[in-house]
Amino acid sequence: LAALSCLAVLLGWSGGGCIPSDRWLLPSLNIIPVVAVLVATRWSAVSSNCVGEYAVEEGCDYAAVLLDVLGVITARLARLDLGLTLLFVAKELPLVPAATEERLGYSEAVPVHRSAGWWCAGQSALHSVAYLLFYLRVSGLAGLWLYCLPTPLVDSSKINSLGLVNGLGLLAFLVLLPLVVPAWPQLRRRCYTAFQRSHTLVAALFVVCCALHDLPMLIFAVPGVARTRARTRTR
Repeated sequence: LAALSCLAVLLGWSGGGCIPSDRWLLPSLNIIPVVAVLVATRWSAVSSNCVGEYAVEEGCDYAAVLLDVLGVITARLARLDLGLTLLFVAKELPLVPAATEERLGYSEAVPVHRSAGWWCAGQSALHSVAYLLFYLRVSGLAGLWLYCLPTPLVDSSKINSLGLVNGLGLLAFLVLLPLVVPAWPQLRRRCYTAFQRSHTLVAALFVVCCALHDLPMLIFAVPGVARTRARTRTR
């Protein structure tokens, strides 16, 4: 499903020059996989959080499985959107010459960075809400407290690693607020200097929290960070 959704990217770039991200490219990339897995779950209602050695709860109802599946797919799409967001923030970005026929300029890259950033924030928020509802459904308020915060376990000799990891994810969810509110078009235009100064720092904090919550996200973030770093050194 992920490979098929990436065809939208290839088709969008094949025209060269123009990237229709705001119209259909990024929306297709973010909506099609979510719809596909939710539909597929009707025939295969399986959740790794409900079955197996590391299951939070042995056996879940269909609604809990649906929330878990939604949480998984939105996390993966958030990784992809984060990679695109950071990759397109570079001042000068060489893409595949056969697809673009020229180097993609900064003016063309900024709208992609903005759109991918909003999709990343949306998928991240949906991921967080899905798992908050999942833990609440399978374990109630006590489970929500235990599995989403680094609270002490009954066995004091063990560390609540799941609560710690999810707690960092919850922190990233909270950091989304100061990240997206100043980026709202009306506020950004009115206070652009303040937005420009705070956006990078808050975004860096968000990426750090996400990486501590979900280390594989760095695989998607590294290309953009490395590209931006290399561009900075050449100045």
